[in-house]
Amino acid sequence: MTAINIQEKTIGLLNDFINHYESNDFYKNHEENFSELSSLVTNKSKKLSPPLNVLSVRLYNIAEHTSFCIGLYDYKFYLLAKSVIAAINENNPLSLANNTRSLVEQLAAISYLMDAIEKMISNLKDQGGLKKIDEIFKRAEKAINRVYLGEGKAKENSEHKAVHINDSLGVLEKEVSNISDLYSVLCEYVHPNFGNNKLVSSGKLGKGKFESVDINSESVTEILECSALVFELLDTKKIYHPSVSMRTYNLVEYFFVKGAKITTVFSQSSSKTTEDGKSQETALFFSKARNAPEAITLAKAYFDKHNIKVNGRQNGGISNGYIYDVYETSDGAFWVKVPVYQSLIADV
Repeated sequence: MTAINIQEKTIGLLNDFINHYESNDFYKNHEENFSELSSLVTNKSKKLSPPLNVLSVRLYNIAEHTSFCIGLYDYKFYLLAKSVIAAINENNPLSLANNTRSLVEQLAAISYLMDAIEKMISNLKDQGGLKKIDEIFKRAEKAINRVYLGEGKAKENSEHKAVHINDSLGVLEKEVSNISDLYSVLCEYVHPNFGNNKLVSSGKLGKGKFESVDINSESVTEILECSALVFELLDTKKIYHPSVSMRTYNLVEYFFVKGAKITTVFSQSSSKTTEDGKSQETALFFSKARNAPEAITLAKAYFDKHNIKVNGRQNGGISNGYIYDVYETSDGAFWVKVPVYQSLIADV
């Protein structure tokens, strides 16, 4: 890809993100958006017996704080996107390098948090012991606190230690295998050494004028490619990031199911069904599903168990308090019967 093409591609990706952010006000007013739900959970939890009353609030806070961090990082990506575009327009490679390195650091940090919450959700499956659940919650709470409240070495007495860049890059490497190498390149352009110097000089000691290299230079193109990579990845996370916090909210609701106990609240329901799913009358139905999201999760587990590849899903109608989803799969169409979604979140 030519320098001009990568510049156009990068600006296009950044402008798409900026436009997407400016058209979505939800995360900008987090406290206002979640105050009613927070009050509802707090009040309902008071009616639960110990330890469910305490655990339900803790898990809700993990979900809400995860949502807060997602919104916060989207805002930081938004500001940095504007800064990168300004650096391109002003032919300022130093600003471009600094802001691009910050983009990678921010992406690594939010990836670290998402990974921690994913591990929490996975580790909670079938857990019924208070001590183990408490340990799992603590790890998630620690990750959130480190990502938001964490401070560096200068704050030796800080309660929360910031996540080291190598640790967060290690998580991001699961999706971008060469991200550590790319980050090292960006550091060379940011630190006051030769990589940084040649962005604003001829690259030869004692020769040439002090001026920014052309925006189409090989060095700047390398930086632009890193910016493009960040926003290409973010584009794939528009649904995934909110889904992580939403799945945590769904777990909170299991505390308020009638008859919930510490030994059953995180129990994994069976994906067994007596129907074949080939018609609406014989739709797959998971009777033990406590809400719609769990029914959908069980449907996915059913398809995975039978090595059935899902290509798409569409609504097949609503009847007698149930939603009928039609899955297009490698084995043809499958109907799934899901209870109409009624929950704390939906009520609010």
